[in-house]
Amino acid sequence: MKKKIDSLQKIIWLIDPFQEDTALLMKTFSQLKSLTSGIASQIEPVYVLVPDEIDRMAFTMDLLSIKDYRDASKKAVKKFISKIKYPGLKAPQVLENPKGTRMGAIHELLKYAKKNKANLIVTSSHGKKGLNRFFMGSFAENIILHSQTPVFILNPNTANKKNYKKILFPTHFSSKDKKTYKNLLEFAKAHGSEITLFHQVPNYLDPVISSGAIMLGGGTVTFDQYLSDETERTRKTAKRWAKEAEKLGVSVRILISPRGRSIVDAILKTASSKKMSLIAMSSETGAIASRVLGSISRQVARHAPVPVWIQHQ
Repeated sequence: MKKKIDSLQKIIWLIDPFQEDTALLMKTFSQLKSLTSGIASQIEPVYVLVPDEIDRMAFTMDLLSIKDYRDASKKAVKKFISKIKYPGLKAPQVLENPKGTRMGAIHELLKYAKKNKANLIVTSSHGKKGLNRFFMGSFAENIILHSQTPVFILNPNTANKKNYKKILFPTHFSSKDKKTYKNLLEFAKAHGSEITLFHQVPNYLDPVISSGAIMLGGGTVTFDQYLSDETERTRKTAKRWAKEAEKLGVSVRILISPRGRSIVDAILKTASSKKMSLIAMSSETGAIASRVLGSISRQVARHAPVPVWIQHQ
């Protein structure tokens, strides 16, 4: 009997039947199968037309077909999905985009996900670079930015994982991270996963450190002492989180990294060196954080060697 877990009951699989190279799309489907193996899930393929697709269709269809692109899209989606057989795969949906803009398409997708109480959106990023990314943005990465529904994302360099036995969870141990962690525990228990709680001691004090000593609470301590105390406080918190997981039968490792390279580099290198099969993380919130081009969650999703599961808080 298949397991039932809240975080994987209803899944939206974002597809693009018009993309020339379907390798990434099929890799995403392969990960979907690993994700839902032994789990009672409903997978709904969804396609929403964005402005780029209209331009692309203009080169392959006559003018009459372009005016009727909704029907053309439905036929293409149906043809693509007809080649795929998998339990729990529902009939595909094509969402209209009345505004005809990229953000309009994202809005329609997220509205649909909310209306249908989707638990997860599965998608892939094409890994665009340079000016093309700056001016056009990435459709998948903008979903990360705005979605209240958790997002599972791959990039072209993501390894094809058959299971998710080792999960890396970068965290500041904040109350928002704790919400993501609780959902992750359910996922980990269902997949028999081990979670590594990863924390890099932040460089909060770098701009004010010149003498090697700082004032805290009216006294002076060396920066090394501050770093040691901060690491110890973090370790105690991590142990409390680990005990919560152990009560559910989920194994947890703790990895605290000293200050040094950027947090994005630290996450990516740890995922590679420790042979992780999934990175799970909370995305940034707030007006400023959500508009920073180099947001941590998007950079990780863009370059991660493994799939990334992101929950907006």
